[in-house]
Amino acid sequence: MSASKAIIDRILADAKSNAEQIISDAKSKAKAISMKSQAEAASYKAEQIKIANDAYDEIEKRKVTVANLEVRKVLLEAKQSVISSVFEAALVEIRNINPTEYKNLITRMLSNNASDEDTVIICKDDEKVITQSYIEKIAKQMKINITLSKAYGSFSGGIILENKNYDKNLTLDVELEAARDTLEREVAQVLFGE
Repeated sequence: MSASKAIIDRILADAKSNAEQIISDAKSKAKAISMKSQAEAASYKAEQIKIANDAYDEIEKRKVTVANLEVRKVLLEAKQSVISSVFEAALVEIRNINPTEYKNLITRMLSNNASDEDTVIICKDDEKVITQSYIEKIAKQMKINITLSKAYGSFSGGIILENKNYDKNLTLDVELEAARDTLEREVAQVLFGE
């Protein structure tokens, strides 16, 4: 099992535990909303019987539908909050992997995306891991000319490849957000069984 898989598994396990608590809280809130809505529906029913017996059925259906929609909305918000916390935790875990694994991640980013004459921008936190000699080594292996920027980017990790014609944003935040688009359904399945 790879270190990143182990990290993801640990994040998912922690997130599942947190999700169960959040879902439990959300269900309690949903039950309270449902109970309140049912009480309102009963009161409304008595008033409407006095006014017009034939209009009652339609009105109650609307109130129950609205209450059910509100319950679903609360549950969806809770689930989205849990999923967001999973991806935030994943970013923290990635930032905390050992320097060798992190360097391997950056090497893959460079190998898959760097072009001749690119300037590699890193964040201040990576200055001891992603050095000029490391960039020169990668450039030599790829047989291209890339340089390390003297200026640091204001991001939490990863790289930006800057060229006169384009920039390639490979920061951890952007890469994780892109991964979220494809992994969110899988994470929801693991956390909520959906």
